[in-house]
Amino acid sequence: MPARRLDTLLVLALGCLAVVASSAVATDRVPGRHEYRQLVMGVEARLVLCGEDGEAARRAAAEVFDRLEEIEQVLSDYRVDSEVTLLAARSDHGPVEVSETLFNLLLLCDTWWHLSDGAFDPTVGPLVDLWRRARLD
Repeated sequence: MPARRLDTLLVLALGCLAVVASSAVATDRVPGRHEYRQLVMGVEARLVLCGEDGEAARRAAAEVFDRLEEIEQVLSDYRVDSEVTLLAARSDHGPVEVSETLFNLLLLCDTWWHLSDGAFDPTVGPLVDLWRRARLD
């Protein structure tokens, strides 16, 4: 795979990891630095904001966490009522209308698949299911 495509893929992946930010426990060891942690999609995520207005930082962190919860409700295959789980259950019934969030994610996955020459494969769901079942045995 060309280095430029791999670099682009890594930057995109790191950007996604950075978005998974997070419980409202602020640390003020450095003036103007506000850190928040929260469990998001099964992992602890951290959000660090810089600015003098602690209340504005708290509100911004709350907005980020609210949006992450919305995204998790769309994307988590651990939730039986998530949009992606419901979509998979209806996949044999023809076209299905999806939210803007899921549509944009699917477009992004397609882009990453092309940029990585197929190394990034968003269609590995059946393999992941098999791995989860084998892990329990």
